[in-house]
Amino acid sequence: MNVARFASPILVLSLAAGCGSSGVSDSTVDAPPAGGAPAPPRPWTGEFLQPAVLVAARVRIEGPQGLLDHVVTRPDPLSHLHSEATLPEGYLQKLSQRPGAPEAEIKAQLDQLVIAATQRLEILERPGPVDVVVIAEGDAFWSPQGPGEARRGASLRIVGRIAR
Repeated sequence: MNVARFASPILVLSLAAGCGSSGVSDSTVDAPPAGGAPAPPRPWTGEFLQPAVLVAARVRIEGPQGLLDHVVTRPDPLSHLHSEATLPEGYLQKLSQRPGAPEAEIKAQLDQLVIAATQRLEILERPGPVDVVVIAEGDAFWSPQGPGEARRGASLRIVGRIAR
């Protein structure tokens, strides 16, 4: 009898058991009220729903509660430093180049806006009703993937207004 043949399924099952959910959700979506009806969607801007690309040395994204539902980052742990802090201004996430590490773009996406920062990316989820603001500094370049004219400058500011 081949022991390895039987050990493999046991190993797979034991590893799979350890990969379950912790029961803790990292979603920022509000839990349904006690009545069971889902929470209404938070107001949001349509500014970033058209595909576009933004490249700059430093990018800062600010927005209201729920911003993190619309932003995804792809840090490279070998090249990037990551920090998070709760401040009076809100919840701040920072990604920056790791000193001495090979340079790698800090990649993110805000709805359909693809972002590449060469030095630093900051995401600030503010309390209260605020608009979504993307500030790009350091040879900033923005280009839509459709109609519209590309923009370039030392800094660019894109504001997504949220109806209140």
